[in-house]
Amino acid sequence: MRKSFFLFLLIINSLVFQQVFADKIILHNGNELDVKILKKTEKNVSFEFANGTRKGKMSLPKSSIKKIVYTLATANDSLLQTYENKLSQVDKGSSESWYNFGIWCEKFSSSFSVESKNAFRKAIKLNPQHKKSRLKLGYRFENGKWQTEDEVYKSKGYINFEGSWYSPKELKETLTQRERENKMTEEEIQRLKSEIKALKVDSTNKVIYEEVKLPNLENHLKSP
Repeated sequence: MRKSFFLFLLIINSLVFQQVFADKIILHNGNELDVKILKKTEKNVSFEFANGTRKGKMSLPKSSIKKIVYTLATANDSLLQTYENKLSQVDKGSSESWYNFGIWCEKFSSSFSVESKNAFRKAIKLNPQHKKSRLKLGYRFENGKWQTEDEVYKSKGYINFEGSWYSPKELKETLTQRERENKMTEEEIQRLKSEIKALKVDSTNKVIYEEVKLPNLENHLKSP
């Protein structure tokens, strides 16, 4: 039981509590938690904590608590209240209203980054052509339609390799350099050989692919 309690304290110590609630718990180890006290019993103290708009509840034994301080509302407590007020004022059927709410959330990205993106997505759901929300989510207008960055690169025949996009020619050069450096595995070579293609575009702007033969990449795998 004692071992479990110390493990629990270790988890508590690793969490980053934002100052959302007015009450403060000061632990014997010096840590301070900004919380909302819910209940105190003879042995335990139950409280609520928050991170942005997400809340949680837990309790601690009184033996681990040095002091409880009841204070006035903190700045972030006020921020959370402002968030709730802003959300209640959003016209749920207006893409522009959701966009403006997303912009407000974006100003406090450390607390409301998820909420800002969700607001932009709701604006797009109401109006798929809402340009400002599309741009905020990283969309680009290509070939007469909105596409994500990945979709744009794929439509142009680019290949994603190790988190970066390459044209067939660029990737061929990269793989050739890897061959010289003897750093690729056979599995990597076979996968990329099956993907790498040269891009051509016909008169109707349709993408046409033609297989590109790579240099003898298997050579480096052979024993010297």
